[in-house]
Amino acid sequence: MNSITDEQIQTKLEQELLGAILCLDDKDQLYEIIDKVEPRHFYYDKHRIIYKAIVALFIHNNHIDLIMLATELKNRNVLDEIDGEFYLTQLQPSSYASEATEYRVLELLNQARLRLLENICQTTLQRLGKRDFENVSELIEPMSNDLYEIEHNRANNAVDIEKVGIGMINKARALKNGEVFGLSWGLNKLDFLTSGIELKKSYVVGGTKKTGKTKFVINTMHAVNSG
Repeated sequence: MNSITDEQIQTKLEQELLGAILCLDDKDQLYEIIDKVEPRHFYYDKHRIIYKAIVALFIHNNHIDLIMLATELKNRNVLDEIDGEFYLTQLQPSSYASEATEYRVLELLNQARLRLLENICQTTLQRLGKRDFENVSELIEPMSNDLYEIEHNRANNAVDIEKVGIGMINKARALKNGEVFGLSWGLNKLDFLTSGIELKKSYVVGGTKKTGKTKFVINTMHAVNSG
């Protein structure tokens, strides 16, 4: 952030987005937000902590409001890191319209991309000054990869997914007749076609925009967690 004004604008943006999420009654819109926004997109650590707690409540199919959020933060022993329960009361959006929430999401992502772009430029300039490369391609290739990540808004969030998955896999049925017993996808036809989810296997969920990828993954998590 370059000035106090910039910090105030960013703070207000992030507070209003978090407040709008807490007031959402439309689960489909919440699905879409979680599909797009990751904790790293928030500039302030306290807002990342709050958003992680919101996502955890959502994944476990809990009601999301200030009381539930405060309880989740207490359970995570991070309530003091966001300046206590009083700070949560400041998360109030100036508008509850869905269009306003969509704008906040886009603006948050744009600001995150700008920060990444700034970091890429600074790192590249530093390397240019040090001349710590043998040929230009060694400088251009990582920069190109980083720019591609920004353009397509892709991030490596495998750590968070792994943490969620481990808790569910620990509840899995063990072995049956010496073979791995598959976990249910929550869909009978898919269970029949794949014999369920096998442990120690990776699954890639693909599809075009707005085809229900996030809903599918969340529903599968619920099925595994209750299986």
